Amino acid sequence: MVGSTYDRLGDYWGFMVYAQSANTRPEALKNRFAEFMHSYWAELQQLDEVTLDQLKIALIAQLRQSPDNLYSEYPRFINDFYRGNDNYDTRERMIEAIGEVTREDIVTLYQQLILKGESQRVEVVITGAES
Repeated sequence: MVGSTYDRLGDYWGFMVYAQSANTRPEALKNRFAEFMHSYWAELQQLDEVTLDQLKIALIAQLRQSPDNLYSEYPRFINDFYRGNDNYDTRERMIEAIGEVTREDIVTLYQQLILKGESQRVEVVITGAES
């Protein structure tokens, strides 16, 4: 299993890549992730405004989708609750920020945070054995 997502650590949002493997050592996975992050730069350079606008519309629509049960609704509020944000407006502020982001913002941040490494890195490796 391989994937990526975003999440928050404390007050800081982050981008995460992850893998679950029974046959690949953690160091090889780490190297593969780094290789992907650097090779993605060429694809990011081809991102045009029309595609970016379509992606933003789709992401905002997903964030605005009504929850269908309590399990999908409570995460929208629990982080604000734990952070003492009585306005419970993190999701709306995130939607607003997504609407305002430009291609130049994305390219600049990718260069700074991924390519130049001007970010913090958290690495978690969990290993185990069948019992």
